[in-house]
Amino acid sequence: GCGPASPGREPFLDISLPIPPVCASPLSSPPAGDVRSAGSPRAERGHGPGGCVTLQQCLAAHTRDETLAGPGRFYCERCGDVGGATKQNKLQTLPPVLCLHLKRFTWRGTGARSKLDAHVDFPLHSLDLSPYMETADGSEGLEKAAAETAAAAAEAAAEMADMA
Repeated sequence: GCGPASPGREPFLDISLPIPPVCASPLSSPPAGDVRSAGSPRAERGHGPGGCVTLQQCLAAHTRDETLAGPGRFYCERCGDVGGATKQNKLQTLPPVLCLHLKRFTWRGTGARSKLDAHVDFPLHSLDLSPYMETADGSEGLEKAAAETAAAAAEAAAEMADMA
């Protein structure tokens, strides 16, 4: 390949979050009806009430390293090479209002889709986005000002939800 990293920056106002498969205990199987495509991550323990998945787990799944292989392999425009690569999403800056969309549908191997009916625990106050942020030097974390912006945005969203 041409080099270790090819950072790409894209502006956003909303994020489509995958709902990771969860199970009530680390040794049990995913809930019935939770059909995921081949290569999807193993079920993890839900951190929410009653073992449900949390918004933080959805954000972690969105920002987790993903290996591009098979038909999704990476094509390098610089050298024309096609091969495996690792992709990761991190938030660099936050918009004034951030919309979070839950991906409620998943594709089966046959091309059919199925709806995920998993409960997602969504905090209405003090959503900490710092674990999903990237600082100017490329390391993980969040400056204090950005953390305050994220907290203020979450508080505003909660107030709007209360008015609805």
